[in-house]
Amino acid sequence: MTNQEVANLLRQIAKILEIKGDSTFRIRAYEEAATRVENLAEPIEDIWKRGELTNVPGIGESIAAKIEEYLKTGKSSYLEEISKDIPKGLFEMMEVPGIGPRLAWRLYTEAGIQSIEELERALVEHKLQGLRGFGAKMEKKLLDGIQMYRQLSGRIPLYLALPIVHNVITYLKGHAKFVDIAPAGSLRRGRADIGDCDVLVATDDPIPVMEAFVKMPGVAQVLAKGDTKASVFTGGLQVDLRAVPVESWGAALQYFTGSKAHNIKLRELAIKKGYKLNEYGLFKMDTDEKVAGRTEEEIYNALGLPWIPPTMREDRGEIELAMTGKLPRLVEMKDIKGDLHVHSTFSDGTDTVETMARKAKEMGYEWLVISDHATGLGVVGGLKPEDLPDYIAAIKEAEKKVGIRIFVGLEGNIKADGTFLFTDDRVEVLIAAIHTALNQEKEKILDRYEKTFKEAKPHIVAHPTGRILGRRGGLNVTSSEVLQLCNKYDVVPELNCTPMRLDIDDVGVLTAVTQYHMPVALGTDSHDAEELVNMELGVIQAQRGWADPDHVINTWSAEKVEEWLRSGHKQ
Repeated sequence: MTNQEVANLLRQIAKILEIKGDSTFRIRAYEEAATRVENLAEPIEDIWKRGELTNVPGIGESIAAKIEEYLKTGKSSYLEEISKDIPKGLFEMMEVPGIGPRLAWRLYTEAGIQSIEELERALVEHKLQGLRGFGAKMEKKLLDGIQMYRQLSGRIPLYLALPIVHNVITYLKGHAKFVDIAPAGSLRRGRADIGDCDVLVATDDPIPVMEAFVKMPGVAQVLAKGDTKASVFTGGLQVDLRAVPVESWGAALQYFTGSKAHNIKLRELAIKKGYKLNEYGLFKMDTDEKVAGRTEEEIYNALGLPWIPPTMREDRGEIELAMTGKLPRLVEMKDIKGDLHVHSTFSDGTDTVETMARKAKEMGYEWLVISDHATGLGVVGGLKPEDLPDYIAAIKEAEKKVGIRIFVGLEGNIKADGTFLFTDDRVEVLIAAIHTALNQEKEKILDRYEKTFKEAKPHIVAHPTGRILGRRGGLNVTSSEVLQLCNKYDVVPELNCTPMRLDIDDVGVLTAVTQYHMPVALGTDSHDAEELVNMELGVIQAQRGWADPDHVINTWSAEKVEEWLRSGHKQ
């Protein structure tokens, strides 16, 4: 049980006491105890085991007894007792900016409102204006609060979070003193979408860092501020900053990066080896001697493991693999030599073939696949067979001017009946994709893929599941089901690097690499030159799928790509 979990329990109790109109003294006692626990320099479990809970300022016998029960059982009978007559929806309502415990209780007792949805409907329909204090100004305040809450609580795509956290870190480096700083949580693990953004800072003087953080330009609201932790709303999402002692930097970074399942497995390994592991360090079980904690490498090495990259820490077998000494060398941006999916003005792109090629060369690429849409989509301009001579001529001309190998590619649509328009021997890289009739049943979608794979023999299938993050789940198929067909017909699955797609997902990459031992193709699906930089997002997802350079076609030389194409694209 972490200090934060115990602090959360005490704050929950304080909220319920406030709802019920308990004494201000009692409410403040629990709030103070929560703050004390949160800022402890050692695990509260260790203090409890020594029988010293009441030695902590702000923790008397009554609160100590409740903490002890929680540490022993993971439950609090007192919390269950005082909250049994409170609707669960009220706790969520209290997360809305502007709604405290007493207002939530008023809304429930005076208007029967038990959820955010009921509150929003009542505000929109002006049903609360008869209550004391509920005029137009209060309505607007609470509706704005609900909107902010949904922005804070919803998951957002990785590409939106990365620049915000980058700006936070850059600002703090210029306005505060500390030893180390890094993102943590799901952002550091590179998940395609994330919740809150976590940033960790190593310092033995945290207060000035917290002050600089909450005073950053662009902070719309300070959600919380303490000596070692603060939360702000900036750039449309919540960013949490946590300060940890310098000597515990590595242990804290490992702990707060997660994932929870990875951390549990690592703690179990530590116990088997006679250690205990927490956010403060790795300690010998019998003597409490600290053996590691300054760096993550120290933690993993002390447990007999190599450092495990954050993108792999999802408890998918990475710890067991590390035990064998066979962790892959994950693909990196420096390995990338080309992009397999790029559009130009020959279909729906906004930049010419030459402009796209020059951007690719600027990025250090050796080659590029221009893969404009074939006709038939209806919503974009597309290439017809009679357009191919001009298309090929433009590609070859750009190849000479820019000085990189440019492959003639084509992205064709798999129609609702599984037919594919069109194939041509002059096309070097053929990409197939579903863009229409997206709501068909699973069997129909798989039949469409199989018919095209068998008859058109494409080299690559683009954005195989059709998902768009935050907007639609995609086709009625899983990446695993499409990969089975890819393996059967020797088609390479694409990891589409478009920020809102990242499709196939990391699990799909893992399946392709470890189960089928097939390569994957990273394609930015760029429609202008600046979008080529989205390759980095694809590389992160490929890392999450354990892809090494050999399993990513983009790391191959132009000569190796040509060999793959000449061989009938045998994997």
